[in-house]
Amino acid sequence: MPTGCGEQTMVRVAPSVYAFKYLIAAADLQEPEIKQLAQTAINNIVSVFSRQLNYRLRDGSFSVFGSRPGSTWLTAFVFGVFSEAEQLLQNEALQNLENVNINLDPALYTAFEFLQQKQHANGCFVEYGYFFQPDLQAFDSSPRSSSLKDLMLTSYVLSALLEAPVRLKETNSQSYANVTDSASRCLLNTVDSFNISQIPSKALVKVAYTLRRPSEQPGYSETRELVYRELINRASERDSLRGTLRWWQDNKRTSPASKVEMTAYAYLALTEYQPVSQLRPIIRWLLTQQNERGGFYSPQDTVIALRALAHAAAQPHLSTGGKAHAQVTASILP
Repeated sequence: MPTGCGEQTMVRVAPSVYAFKYLIAAADLQEPEIKQLAQTAINNIVSVFSRQLNYRLRDGSFSVFGSRPGSTWLTAFVFGVFSEAEQLLQNEALQNLENVNINLDPALYTAFEFLQQKQHANGCFVEYGYFFQPDLQAFDSSPRSSSLKDLMLTSYVLSALLEAPVRLKETNSQSYANVTDSASRCLLNTVDSFNISQIPSKALVKVAYTLRRPSEQPGYSETRELVYRELINRASERDSLRGTLRWWQDNKRTSPASKVEMTAYAYLALTEYQPVSQLRPIIRWLLTQQNERGGFYSPQDTVIALRALAHAAAQPHLSTGGKAHAQVTASILP
């Protein structure tokens, strides 16, 4: 991926956002060292947001390069990360830190408007822009590949939209409901068009993560149950001195980074479905994959793995301890 592009800027800041979330969940912000890390995280988020605006186009989208058309995937990436960042910056635990004067709403609102325009009548999102995300570039033009690409892109965009700030949801209540309900229908219909066993695990975990929240839509519960049962059946396990380890992969040739990303998505999906005793082996495996600096194999898998670990840190029976979280955060922040 070229340096200095809109996608790389987000790939660099996203780990900081989730490391920050990780820190808030597990550490004491009153400790001087932790307080300094939190302030560093805030300053970094604000700085990168300002820099990311250089890649924002008039239609509200974000572009890899300023001269390129806006990308659906990148715009959703920006929307999801900065929606979560805004929620973090409103956290009461940060009230003793330096005041942050930043308004993310204009960029989030116009990004939402752009994404609405990139949704087909069937609810699936379409990509006309340029980006480097490898998972969405690995498909050919066959009908099966096109359906899988629709499944992955729509899962990604919908999961980002579900992180929208409350103000945006309330201000755009009808359009927000229409967009998210239509995207859910796209996922349900696309999953139903496949034999569930034919959906690659890298797509299945993203669908499961996006369907983690219940819905009253016809057929939603049945398809969600089908997806979750298939997801659980595909888990790999082995015993270790630390206890059972559980992870996901497509096959034995799956790269370590892809395993981490799939496993982190699976964990986040299953938090609404399985008891803690079934989730602990997943977190245990993720922790075995961290490098000495607290990251993982690539920026992309680090982003989603930190999101999973941040969630686990907030659960008393899954937490790995504040010191570990502080160390990870310190190593990832610039």
